[in-house]
Amino acid sequence: MASASARPREPASWELVLKRNPVERLKLEKAPLGIRDELPALIAMGYENVPEEDVVRLQWWGLYHDKPKIGTFMLRIKIASGILTPAKLRAIGEVSNRYGRGDAPVHPAPLAATR
Repeated sequence: MASASARPREPASWELVLKRNPVERLKLEKAPLGIRDELPALIAMGYENVPEEDVVRLQWWGLYHDKPKIGTFMLRIKIASGILTPAKLRAIGEVSNRYGRGDAPVHPAPLAATR
């Protein structure tokens, strides 16, 4: 019996990566960090009309679709090295109380709340 490692492998290339990984294809088609500038237009479109590709791109800014609650998002907050000033921690708490359940991560939040 032939081992799995004896199978011929396709050489690694960007073409292969883009073929196998839909997220990498999305990043190539449209810069994901640019989605932040598109937020006002996406909000104006209404959640129902936002393309699925743009919902995926929102994840680059920490906004994840809060399934199964249609039209709401969860905001994940990254804190570099776990270091936070009291003012920043207070701001996170205020956002959490206003749009979430008073805890982190903040959810559910409508897309319009992310402005």
